[in-house]
Amino acid sequence: MVTITRPNVFPIPMPTPDEMTGLLSITRAALFPKAPPLGTYEARAFFESFAVAFQYISTLRRSSELKDRADLWIDRCENWAHERHGEYVGIGLSAFMCAIAAAGDVDYRLDPARWPYDVYCGLAWNSGPAATAAGWIQVLATKKVRGSIPAPKSPYQEPHPLIYRG
Repeated sequence: MVTITRPNVFPIPMPTPDEMTGLLSITRAALFPKAPPLGTYEARAFFESFAVAFQYISTLRRSSELKDRADLWIDRCENWAHERHGEYVGIGLSAFMCAIAAAGDVDYRLDPARWPYDVYCGLAWNSGPAATAAGWIQVLATKKVRGSIPAPKSPYQEPHPLIYRG
């Protein structure tokens, strides 16, 4: 008998399926409180996207600089998932941002008024602190997610109301 095993690529202890479901419930309610409930098929696809994104995020380092847009990391996540699982897994922005919030130790910028634009996350390839399980464990224990980092003030003056009437 031959046994094939894969090495554990995750540098942190991963949540159980029940804990992963709890993390998704907490983060989706916190980030998207007005989102309608998902149907059975949609919920399954959303959970799969969330779980794959969470696994990918656990392999990355953290950065305090919010210089990379989330869609860049989503593309990388989809490629990583394809290489790892051998099939395409579509990762939506909502599921990815729920995974970012569930990690508990990643800075992010998400302005609901600008959704889906200007969404950034503090991830890095090789510089910065490594992921820890303490983040997601704290999210589960407190049922609260880390708040979004506010956008920096624009260096430009607001247009005068008599000149521009939006």
